[in-house]
This record gives sequence, C-alpha cells and structure tokens, in this order.
Amino acid sequence: MADGFDGLMPHLRARDVTLICVSAAPIGKLLAYRERMGWRFTWASSSDSDFNADMGFSSTPEQVREWVTPMLGRLPPIASRNASETGTDVAGYLTEGFGFSVFIRDGGAAGCPVTAAEPQGGVQRCPRAIRGMKHRTAGAELPASP
Repeated sequence: MADGFDGLMPHLRARDVTLICVSAAPIGKLLAYRERMGWRFTWASSSDSDFNADMGFSSTPEQVREWVTPMLGRLPPIASRNASETGTDVAGYLTEGFGFSVFIRDGGAAGCPVTAAEPQGGVQRCPRAIRGMKHRTAGAELPASP
C-alpha cells in the first residue's frame, strides 16, 4: 500500500489535502525504512505517546482478550499461526491494528470527525478530542491542534 503513496501526493495537494502516516516504531527506524524503500511521504512516530490508543488503533492484551475470546474457535487458522510466528498469542498479536482517520482544519482549529480502526472494525467518531498532541517526524514536530 505504501508504495503508492508518493504517486498520490500531487493529486492530494491539488485538492488542498495531505497524507501523513503514523506508526508506533521510533522515528529513526521509520525514516531508515522509508529511505531504504525509496519513499518520500511524511511518516510520523507515535512512539512514547498515547496517540494509537487514543485513536483506537492499539489495545492492551486484556482489552483484546475480552472481545476475541468468544470468537477464538471461529478465527481462521492464520490468526494463530501469525501470532505463534511472532512469539505471542492471538490477543497479543491483535493489540496493534491499522486504521485511517480524517482530520479537518477550519481556520486554526483542527478536528477529527471520523476514524476507522481494525481489528475491531467499523467507522466511528473519533474517541477523544485530539488537542495539543505532538508527534515527531523527520526532526520536527507536527503542528499541534489548538
């Protein structure tokens, strides 16, 4: 998926839209990987912050166990295999999900009207107001919402 981001950027900019990826890894690791892959899109780190949990993209193993335990027998075998190959159980494997959020800036105010997170799934209103959050990117911090 990320291989196509750079090609999208001119089209997004033409519509006054931007794309920023956020991952839980430390920024140094992210930038080294981006360099190795030849990518140019903006990549920020949520390392040492609550951003992923606030957005509903990360959960504790206990939170995951609560919703995954009733369906363990119905999960495809790949779930257990992937968990095993990464050295954890299914609940541990599913603590980190992916998701997409839309932030809208109106003058100086920024808000997040929708977010979609997996593995829980679904589109929902952002779980918390995103204000004053700072995330590191290539030697700078993204602007905080007022």
